[in-house]
Amino acid sequence: MSSSPLRPLKQLIPSVIRKHYLAKFGLIILVVILATGGAGFYFQQEASAELTTQVHNQMETVASQEGDKLTQWTDEHRQHVRTLSRDSVFGSGDRTEIATTLLFLHEDQPDSVTAIHYVNTNTGEVLESTAKNWKGANINDTLQWRDSPGLEFRFTQSVGSSQVFQSDGVDKMAFTSPTHANTDSRAVVTMVNTAEITESFRNPIEGGYTQVINSQRTIELAKEPEQMLTTYRGATATALIDREKSGVVELAETDEVVAYAPVSGINWVVVTHAPQSNAYTVISAVRSEFLFVIGIALAGFLILSVTIGRNTVRSLNRLETKATALANGNVQTDIEQTDRIDEVGRLTNSFQETQAYLETATKQTDAIATQDFDAPVLDEEVPGTLGDSLDRTRTDLEQSIKALEFARKETETARKEAEEMATALTEQAAAYSETMEQVSDGDMTQRMTVDGREAAMDRIGTEFNEMVDELEKTIGQLQSYVDEVETAGAEVEHSVNTVRTASEQIASSIQKISDDAHNQREQFEHLSETLGEITTEMDSIAAETERSDIKQLSKQLKETESAVTEMIDLSQQTMSEAQTVAGAAQEQAAELNGVAERADDLQRYAEPLRIILEQFETEQQHEFVLSIGSTGSMSPSKLPGADEQ
Repeated sequence: MSSSPLRPLKQLIPSVIRKHYLAKFGLIILVVILATGGAGFYFQQEASAELTTQVHNQMETVASQEGDKLTQWTDEHRQHVRTLSRDSVFGSGDRTEIATTLLFLHEDQPDSVTAIHYVNTNTGEVLESTAKNWKGANINDTLQWRDSPGLEFRFTQSVGSSQVFQSDGVDKMAFTSPTHANTDSRAVVTMVNTAEITESFRNPIEGGYTQVINSQRTIELAKEPEQMLTTYRGATATALIDREKSGVVELAETDEVVAYAPVSGINWVVVTHAPQSNAYTVISAVRSEFLFVIGIALAGFLILSVTIGRNTVRSLNRLETKATALANGNVQTDIEQTDRIDEVGRLTNSFQETQAYLETATKQTDAIATQDFDAPVLDEEVPGTLGDSLDRTRTDLEQSIKALEFARKETETARKEAEEMATALTEQAAAYSETMEQVSDGDMTQRMTVDGREAAMDRIGTEFNEMVDELEKTIGQLQSYVDEVETAGAEVEHSVNTVRTASEQIASSIQKISDDAHNQREQFEHLSETLGEITTEMDSIAAETERSDIKQLSKQLKETESAVTEMIDLSQQTMSEAQTVAGAAQEQAAELNGVAERADDLQRYAEPLRIILEQFETEQQHEFVLSIGSTGSMSPSKLPGADEQ
């Protein structure tokens, strides 16, 4: 059986929960609530992050656009002052004409240009101006030039600008460019009202504002007059000025979202501010809506668990009680029909129908068990395989009863036949037993009678008769063998005694010869020693007298000594050979003694065997041939059936 993939997960759930549907239902609702809450929180965070990114992008875009607008604004005024400085009137040197020309040129300028000055770049003195109060004044006393060294220009095309300043209660900014006069110490300066550009600052978020700060952390441009020319937040300004690209930061100390963007061509940074509460209004609304939706979902799950879950559990508990009783064999359990059309109602009605079918099946089973095949309950229909099984059981039981009755009759007939066969076998076995007892008593003339009624008994009788025939032949042969053994043993014993007597005589004669040879050898050795001494003495005398006859005699004595030595050796050889012959005779006598003992044993064993064989009564004696080989040993000739014996 394959295991469910959820089985490991089920093992993690305590059995107290797995045993109760309501607990499992509540656990599922809790899991769904947690999953819904987790998913809602996740999506709310994702949506918040996305909206936050959109707000940041929007504010960064506004800051970048304001920076581009400022770049365009400064470029336009730089171009205006450059164009003014190129006018030919400045080359005439006629200050009256220059003053008149400045007035005409001022009329053609935008309204934001409040004044045009003609100044000495060396001293900073305003030589001519469209504003009478500026004529003769030193412009360097009021303006702080952005580009060092101020009015000193390296090129005729150069354009300078000042930091924002206040004049006559108005925030202004000056732009300057050198003239093309014969002298290089003259320049044109335009005074521009910054209100035009600050009024154009926009912020898409309510409560937001825009400021422009320089590299010295001074607010040069702002809509609010009180913020102009004040110092921007220290650490924040430094961080923003040091950045080369636009971006967005959140300031926790002011609870603001700040977008910044550098202004090209000038040391300005546009900083757009917005309160986080206003910037993230949409995010707060989305978060609230998410929480509201999640709350509705959670409330729905709780209502579902309280209503459907509890009612379902109550119905299932009642059904469980009925089903348990039914499972315990109480088919009389009362299960009422219900008008519910959902799964629980259909399940209850199914159990009621099952109970009715089981009750009918129980009654039918009781009728079949009591063999009441005509009971009315057997005609009632039980649906499905259970009804089919009961029908087959009833049919099979009826057939089995008939078959058992037929088998009983057959068994009775077979029993009678078996009793008759047993009686016959008992009688035949008694006759066989009597024959076996007679044969075991030695009467080999008895045979079993084979009547052909039982093949197995006939086979036993035939094989027993063949065995008795073989035993009868063997006993006859053994009787002949015993007679031959007694005769042969007596002959062997007589021959052995004769040979033993001769061997003993030979051994005695050889011993005497050996003794004589030993005595003769001792005499020869003594004679050889004596001749040796005489020969030595004769050699000494011959050497002293030098007589030839003595030397001749000594030579003859040595030859005689040599002959005696040869006789000693011959005597020794004769004695050795005599001893060898004596030993052989003794060994032959010992072997003959063994043969005599074995022949005597054979005669002793043959006598009891004869006594035993005389107890058997046979119809004939069988010939037995005893052969004696060249070695004098006896062996029986091959008998019929010898292999079997």
